Amino acid sequence: MGAFRLLLVFLAVSTLHFSCSKVTGRISITYTKANAVYGNLDSLRSIDLVQASRPVNKAVGHFIGKDYIFIGERSEGVHVFDNSDMRNPKNVAFLNIPFCKEFYVDGDYLYAESGYDLLKINIKDFRNPTIDFRMKNAFTKHVYKNSRGRALLGFNYSTATDKFDANSPEALEIQNQGQLHVDYNGKMIPLSTVPSMFAGNNGKSKGTVNRIALYYNHIYVVGNDKLHIFQTNESGISKSNPIKVDEGSETVYVDRNRLYVGSESMVRIYSLNNRSNPRLSSKVEHATSCDPVLAEGNIAYSTLRSVTNEGCTGTENVLMVLDVEQANRAKMIRSLDLRSPYGMALINNHLFVGEGLNGLTIFDVGTREKPKEVEQREDLVAYDVMAHPTDPNIIIMTHSNGLNEYYINWGDRSLVEVGSLQYR
Repeated sequence: MGAFRLLLVFLAVSTLHFSCSKVTGRISITYTKANAVYGNLDSLRSIDLVQASRPVNKAVGHFIGKDYIFIGERSEGVHVFDNSDMRNPKNVAFLNIPFCKEFYVDGDYLYAESGYDLLKINIKDFRNPTIDFRMKNAFTKHVYKNSRGRALLGFNYSTATDKFDANSPEALEIQNQGQLHVDYNGKMIPLSTVPSMFAGNNGKSKGTVNRIALYYNHIYVVGNDKLHIFQTNESGISKSNPIKVDEGSETVYVDRNRLYVGSESMVRIYSLNNRSNPRLSSKVEHATSCDPVLAEGNIAYSTLRSVTNEGCTGTENVLMVLDVEQANRAKMIRSLDLRSPYGMALINNHLFVGEGLNGLTIFDVGTREKPKEVEQREDLVAYDVMAHPTDPNIIIMTHSNGLNEYYINWGDRSLVEVGSLQYR
C-alpha cells in the first residue's frame, strides 16, 4: 500500500512508440520512464538559489518580461536571460529550484513549485533574485518516504524501451499518459493514485498553457483533480482549502473575475466573487483532448489537440469558441478545424494559434465570436505564442530548441524576426 502513495509527479514530454501491431502477447514500447529520487529534504531546501548561468537543456516553461526572459528547466529550476537587447539575449544566471515543475511571474515576484513547497521569489533585480518566502509542504502535510526513511524528492526522467504484455496495466498507462512512473522497487504507480498537486506538467509561459494563475493576490495552482488556493501578501503566503476539479485538469486561466480550468474532457468556469473559495458556474464538455483556454470578456477560446505521444488521446484538433456572457450558461457556439493547436495569444483583434510543427495560424477576431482564418505560416514552428508585455507589435513563439521574437506588420500580417534565442 505504501508504495502506491510514494510518488510525486512531474510532467515529462514523452515519446511513445509501439513497435508491434499485435493487440495480444508481448510488445516492445519506447516511452518516458520516471524514476523516483530520494534524499534529505532539509538539505535540498538549504541550497543557494542563484547560481552561475548554464546551458538550457530541457526547456519546459517560458515567461517574457520587459527586459528579461525566464526559461524553466525541467525539475531543476529557471534560466535567467537579459533581453534588454532582443537581438542578443544573454544568459546571466540560473535559479536553482529543485523539482520545479511550474512557475508564474506577476510584477516583481516569481512563484514556483519546488517539490512539496511553494516559493515566492523577489525578481525586482532579475539578475540577483532572492527568496522572500518559502511555504513548506504547501500542497500536502505528509512527506512521502521510502523504506529507508529517505524523503521522496522528485523524479529523474529517461527514455526507456521495455517489453510488456499488450494489455498490461503498464502498457495501458503509457498509452493513456505518455509516461510511466515507478517507485524504488521499479513497480508502477498509477497516475490515479498520485497526490493531486504532483500530477501535471510544467507551465509553458504566461500564455495559455499554464497550471498557475494569480488574481488579486490569490494564487491558483491546478493539480490533476484539485485546485490549490493561496493568498500572498507582504508577510508571506497562506492557504485556503483546495477544491475538487475535473480529473485530468491541465490548465488554468483568469479573466474578469472568472477562473477557467481546462481538462481533458471539459472547460469549467468558476466565479471568483469569493476569491478564496471559487464556485463552479458552468461547464462545457468536449471530446477527450489536451485543452488550454484563453478568455476575454464574453468570449473564450479553447484549443483541443490530439497528439498521442504527448498523452493527448482522442481525435479532435479544433479551435472552440465559447459564449460565456452568462457564466452559468456557457456554451460552445463554433468549432473550427485545425491541425495540431497548442497555445494562443490575442493581439490587436487577431488570434494567433501555435500549431507546433504545423506552423502558426492567424485569425481575425474583430468579431470575437466569429474567428476568420486569414493566414497560415507553415514555415514556422510555434508551440506556445505570447504577446510582448510592453510592445503590442511583437509576438514571441516557442519551439523545441528555443524561441523567436517577431515584429508584426499589421498591413499584410507579415512577421519580421527581431530576436531569437537558440538552446542548442
